[in-house]
Amino acid sequence: MYDSFSDRLFISNKRDKDKVAGSIKYLNLTIDINTDNQIVNIELKKASDFLSSLKISPSILENLKKAEIGKSRIIKTFIKEHSI
Repeated sequence: MYDSFSDRLFISNKRDKDKVAGSIKYLNLTIDINTDNQIVNIELKKASDFLSSLKISPSILENLKKAEIGKSRIIKTFIKEHSI
């Protein structure tokens, strides 16, 4: 969810049985991938700045009650080729 103190939006679909196999980091965005190549966590730092750049009022973050990650699968070769 949204933390106004750190201006961080964190969305998680991670289940107890999921193990994070790796992360993709780009600028202020971090995406965690599990061992089944599914996105389980998304973290956006400076979320209000990002929304403002899209001309969306960041005040929507304060009222955010629920957020979900749709079913997403990352191609295994992408992770292998772009791992750090």
